[in-house]
Amino acid sequence: MSYFKRAWLYITRKKVKTLLMLLVLVFMSTAILSGLAVKTSMRKSAEKLERTLFAGVTLQNDIRYTSDQGRGLGTVTNDDINKVLQSKHVKDHVKRMIATVDFKDGELKHLEDESQTKPTVKKATDVVGVNKSEIEGKFRSGALKLIKGRHITEGDKNKVLIHEDLAKRNNLKLGDKLKLTTNTAVVENENKAKKTARPEIVGIFSGKNTKTPASHLELYENIIIGDLGMTRALNSYRSNGKDDVYNDASFFAKQGSNTQSIINDAQKKDIDWQKYQMIKNGSYFAVANSMINGIYKLSNTILGSSVVIMIILLTLILLMWMKERKKELAILMSLGISKGKLLMQYISELLMVFVVGIGVSVLTTKAVVQRVGDHVLQKAQSSSTADLAGQVNVGADADTSVLSKTIDHLTVSIQKMDVAYLALIGIAVIVIAVVLASIPMLKSKPKQLLSEFE
Repeated sequence: MSYFKRAWLYITRKKVKTLLMLLVLVFMSTAILSGLAVKTSMRKSAEKLERTLFAGVTLQNDIRYTSDQGRGLGTVTNDDINKVLQSKHVKDHVKRMIATVDFKDGELKHLEDESQTKPTVKKATDVVGVNKSEIEGKFRSGALKLIKGRHITEGDKNKVLIHEDLAKRNNLKLGDKLKLTTNTAVVENENKAKKTARPEIVGIFSGKNTKTPASHLELYENIIIGDLGMTRALNSYRSNGKDDVYNDASFFAKQGSNTQSIINDAQKKDIDWQKYQMIKNGSYFAVANSMINGIYKLSNTILGSSVVIMIILLTLILLMWMKERKKELAILMSLGISKGKLLMQYISELLMVFVVGIGVSVLTTKAVVQRVGDHVLQKAQSSSTADLAGQVNVGADADTSVLSKTIDHLTVSIQKMDVAYLALIGIAVIVIAVVLASIPMLKSKPKQLLSEFE
């Protein structure tokens, strides 16, 4: 009789033991499969996040060089941006120029505790000039979302996007024009320029601050996104753009290229790297990165713990059961059955039960895996946010809020590869547990085992 047939006869005869082992294997398999499913789903979410948010680098001021230059004054020149654009790895780019303006003939939103705000800044807000608003960081991160109209494009002149609340507060709609005048009181206006723009509203966006702002200048509701021609004029730069100074510029890699290649090419150019730094965009999404790593760690902990517990529990159960099978073992060894075939029999017994256990665990995992994923996501979010809070001072405005960008929802599903990995892990665990549990018995001689029953 083959070891496989003996294994089948044993598990069909010992129904209670088989059922107990099935329950143990289902429980452990569910834990392992949940960890695998969460990890796989997180990997897919991370890949999607990386494609939409991370696949770029930003040329910006080195804070050590510009730390005393006010609330965001840029030093990035057009010439240096163009040098980076020479890289064959660059697919697209967005550059930003901020102008602080007074919102004439209109009302901004203010905080309740801003009653003492100086009149010189009470009507002040920021106009963020960009060549393409759709790929600007606030929209890429999801901090802002276009709900009406269109985005700012390369050839626009005197066009703006405004917040839905600003539109409602001032009874504005698409096609209306604003009156914006350069604010001379802010430190960023080096030239104390006094310019006026009458841009047309071409889009309306939504978005809410995730943290309490320090002033109305940080409120999403007061942000105005405009074209570069307008901010250039408001900042009194020459119309040819040669003396433009930008806050920063982001560059996005072509398919098949990577951000490091862009950085390597840029570092070969004649650029003053004492005042600049190039940051991979993923570094801006500090919480998201930390959270992804946290979920991987938690998933690995679930997997590792489940495997170790499964090995220990199976080994202990099998040790007890082996003691009950001493007589059977002795008889089979006396009949000339090799220890290797006996070992294969015990492994086959568990594998037969495990095959059924896999099917059952897929059903049980489907019932609990989303809750497991939600729990892991919540823990990773809390941990990563707390870590960031202890490391950096994150503002409440739309630019700095991308630091706290997270994956808000994780849709967990079981993939075929997860089940395949479960099968491989389960087989490995069963083999290890059976070998460990069988060692004492297999070391004994048949005569020695039979003597215990005399």
